[in-house]
Amino acid sequence: MGNRSMSETETLGHPGGRLLAHYRNRHGGLSQQELATQVDCSRSMVAQIESGTRLPSSQLLSAMSQALRLNAVERAILFSLYDKVEPDQISMLPYVVAVLCLDPMLRADQIESLIRLVVQEYKMAIVVGSQP
Repeated sequence: MGNRSMSETETLGHPGGRLLAHYRNRHGGLSQQELATQVDCSRSMVAQIESGTRLPSSQLLSAMSQALRLNAVERAILFSLYDKVEPDQISMLPYVVAVLCLDPMLRADQIESLIRLVVQEYKMAIVVGSQP
């Protein structure tokens, strides 16, 4: 695993880019170059996607999700962020996760704990909402 520079983890654009960088650092511990090699694209493309200056194709996003060993919830959140960019168009769960990931004051472990709590609450709301 290579050393990562600050520019590899800074993202200011699309919230999906920030989340993708978070997943890359957390799950795989991969550098941008290592991820790029696994998904057959350039390091600069990974950097552009993470910075929000370029949007990934569905095929590339799927390959990245597999390389990072994302679970079904993580994949769904990531894909939904790229399907709907505006906050009023994004379902509440991915929007909350994106906001958490964009908070520079939170550490990765705090973000993960909050995401788990949000997902748990989301699941409870679905169960309660589906009861007659």
